[in-house]
Parts: sequence; structure tokens; C-alpha cells
Amino acid sequence: MDNSRDEEIDQWMSQEGIRTHRRRRIIPSSTDQISHAPVGTGLDAMEKVAFYFGDRPELPVVEMGQIKEHEVTLSFGEDVHLDEPFYPVSEEYRDHWAIAHTDALALATGTVYGQQTAALTAIGNSMAGAKVLMNTNRWEVLGSVGLARFTTAIMVGQVMEQATEPWARNQHLWLVGYRELGPKLVSFLTPYHEESRFHLVESIEQVTPEDLHGTSATIYVMGSGPATIEAYNRIRSGNVGLMTDTVVTEQAMFISEDEDGGATVVNAGPSGLKIWPHLVGEGDSLYAAMDGTWRKRQEEAGSAAEAAGNLTVGDFLPAGDADEPAGSTSISVEDLEAMLDRESVIPDHESHLMENRPPVAPLPAREPATPAPPAQEQAPRFTLALLGRPQIYRADGARAGGKPAETVAYLHLHGSAADAITTSRALWPDEESEGPAARTRRTRTAKKIRDTLPETFRTEGEWRIGRLDTDVEWIVATLTGSSDPQHMIDACELVDEPLRACAPWADEHRSRIADELRQILRDVENQALASDQFEIAEAARQASYGLQ
Repeated sequence: MDNSRDEEIDQWMSQEGIRTHRRRRIIPSSTDQISHAPVGTGLDAMEKVAFYFGDRPELPVVEMGQIKEHEVTLSFGEDVHLDEPFYPVSEEYRDHWAIAHTDALALATGTVYGQQTAALTAIGNSMAGAKVLMNTNRWEVLGSVGLARFTTAIMVGQVMEQATEPWARNQHLWLVGYRELGPKLVSFLTPYHEESRFHLVESIEQVTPEDLHGTSATIYVMGSGPATIEAYNRIRSGNVGLMTDTVVTEQAMFISEDEDGGATVVNAGPSGLKIWPHLVGEGDSLYAAMDGTWRKRQEEAGSAAEAAGNLTVGDFLPAGDADEPAGSTSISVEDLEAMLDRESVIPDHESHLMENRPPVAPLPAREPATPAPPAQEQAPRFTLALLGRPQIYRADGARAGGKPAETVAYLHLHGSAADAITTSRALWPDEESEGPAARTRRTRTAKKIRDTLPETFRTEGEWRIGRLDTDVEWIVATLTGSSDPQHMIDACELVDEPLRACAPWADEHRSRIADELRQILRDVENQALASDQFEIAEAARQASYGLQ
């Protein structure tokens, strides 16, 4: 194959193939709920984690995080210990923890969101599709740089994102210099974020420390400049973050527009962090919906004002009493006339737009949306997932992770059976394997396994698991025996680091499984290139990268 052919293949892969790959892996935005689009389990899992932290105010602030396809990862401001089903992402660092979606949804929690995540907001999606979360209060200043179209779209999109994130429900959002966009955003987002927590001002100098006292807030500033950071420094506190449409200080992180439509978070690590940011600009469906909502509100307000102008005192009298003396009513004619003549009360953030316009009448109450039927779990292709953090699947699609799934993986990879003491030593190498505490751990673990795999798990005499289909077997069978391109791409996208975060027993198996998959993926890539199936080749190449 000549060099020009190689270049052609590489160019194609870096365009269509990669874009398609990313679209399939992307975690939905919280704004998708506005259009009633499904948002998956990630946002619900994150909300449960926020509730969990609300019951544990002693835990430190969450600085950053990611909502991935099957798990949520969180980085704290200091080392911390979390009980199962949370697990450390690294044995070396204790400030980075994770939890599977299924385990998060099963957490027993209260109904108060923790302050640790109040200002945690998604700033975009990573190249792998994960939603990247950043705590605006912790990092304080986040700027943006690019063409005006880009910076405006990111300042609108980011407000929409944070306002629709359920765990940010108590966050105060200050929209500074948004002009006509400010009232439109507030009107559009109040079904998802309480109106009293929006604040519209023309200049950040109008915001005082007293305004922010006792609150957690994000200040979004359009038309920002050097004076913005000076004003912010006068009012800043540990619970107030700032996002701007320019770079007001190079010492902070900022989102820089890239030529491919994505962006790079500069100062986030040595090489920055590549993301697909939340952009909502003119021509986007959310922007059009916001404009449409605003126009409808203005039309309804105008109609209500016109109707009010045609009212007479008789319209307020009970039916059949129009000819009776005014004294027979419960309110005087003079009081009624005063009610019709008084000035209407207009929200502060709309007053500058409503000068010389008819009074604004309240919007009619919205009818509650009909709840969508619960999503049906898909029947799993396999019972045991060995790639990523282990998962076990029930026939109806329900699944479990954590130590129960790791225990099943251990048994599967060790002849399907082991005695209880040996299993304890392997799964909990730093804990006692005998005694009351060890028996309690085993009992709880066995119960969770039995709940998920009631037909195949036994504990009489020794722990034993029946024959299980695994994700590794399914991937190998598909990549070596299928002729369906989409099935092969789906198989590639399931590839992940084997037995992630498992105890040391998994090390030898992790290397063996990874080596087997690398060889198969290499063969798939070469065969796909030879037959001009570039999308399969790119999927295989990306999957190989995930094993390194």
C-alpha cells in the first residue's frame, strides 16, 4: 500500500470514523430533558450521589468528575474514605473515587443535596463521550476564547446546562450583561430552576458581597474585561465561581475554540483537556425553543393586558347582581377602580425591557407533563462483564457491580469454585478472612450475587458459580465470526481495561485478556483496511488504545 493510500485512510479515519465513534459513546446533556429526550441513567446516578453527600456534610468538596457510560467518577479536594459501593479509582491516590450507575441508583439517601456538588456542572463531553464535570466554586474562574459566535453560544449553553442539573437546584445564577438574552433564559429555564435563584444585572459592579452572603453562586459575565476580575476579587468567597466570555486572567482555566468544532480547556493539565462543549447559539434547536417560549409569553402578556383594559366594575360583580347597589358587594366600587388603575408589579430582571409596555400578567399554570413510561432494560448479551469494572447481569437486564461482581469474576476465572476463606483472602486481601466481620462481608456479598444470579450461584460447602457467558467471549466471537459491520463496531466499543480496580488476584488475568484482545483487534484492523472498511478499522484501533 503506497504512502498516498495510507494518508487517505488516516485522513478519513480522523474525520468521519472518529465523529461517528464519538456520537455513539456520548453521554446526554441535562438540557435534553427540556425536549423530553431520554438522558440515560448517568444524571439520575449523579443526583443520587449528591443526595448521598447531603447526608454526609463532613465530606470534602468534589472538585471535578466524569459521568461515564456505566459509572460516575469524582475527584475530591483532599483524601477521603468512602464506603462501598464506592471504590477508589487508584490504590495510590485516595481522593479519586467512583461508583457504578446501578450502585448509585440503589443508594439509601435523604432528599437534601450536598454542598459538595452544588456548583459541580458539566462543561462538555470528553473525546470518549464522558460528561466532564467541574466545580465552578472550587476553580473560581473559567474563561472562554474564540469567535463571538462561539463565546456567546458557550455562555448561553453553560447557563442552560447548570440550570437543568438537578443537584444544582439551590445554586444562584447571576447573568451579567446578558441584555435581552437574560429574560429569555430565565423565562425558558424557570420550569427547571427556581426563578428566585436567577439574578440579572448589567454590570458585575452591581453585585455586592451582601448579595452573595450565605449562598452558593455562579456569576456568568458577558462583555467581560480586565475590570471583571477586579470586581470579582472584591466580592469573591469560597462559594462563588465566575465564568466569562473572554480570558480575564491567564492564571485560570479557559475554554478555547478549536477548528474542528470542539474546544480545549487550557491550564487543565500539561496539554489541556479536549472537550465538546455545550454550545447553544442562533440556529440551534434549544435557542429556537427559547425564542419561541419568549414570544409566546409576550403574546400572552399582551392579550391579558388588552383584556384587562376592557374590564369594567360590573365584570367583578357576582352573576345576576349587576343591577344591585354597589354597597351589596363585598368590595367597594372605589377599591375596584383603584385595583384597575394601579401599576403592575414587574420582576426586577425584566423591568428594563418592559418600559412603556402593557403590564405583564402571570402566565397560566402549566399542566403537569405526562411522565414517560419507565425505560425497559434490554436483555443482556452476556451474564458477566470482565471489561471495565466487573458487572453481573440478570436475565431481565438488571445488573450489579462492586464486590459481588468481582467475586463472580474471581470464581469464573478460577474454575468456577473456591472455598469461602480463599475467596475472602483474594477479594479482601487487607482484611481478616475469618471471624464475625469476615462472615458478615461474605454474607452480604453472597446475598447480592444470589439476588442477581439465583439460578447459578451456590454456597453449600464452597462458593460455586455455573457456566456464564462473558463480554470477552461475545467480543471475540463477534470480531472473529461476524460479517455484520455494525456488530463488529459494537463489539469494539465494548472493549475496556479488563478487571479494572479489582484486587491483586486479577493482575495475571488482566494481562492475559488484554493480550488476547489486542491480537484480535490488530487482525480486525488489518483486514478492514484491506477491504476499505475504514469505520471498522478505526473502531478496532480506538479499542486497542483503550487497552494500553
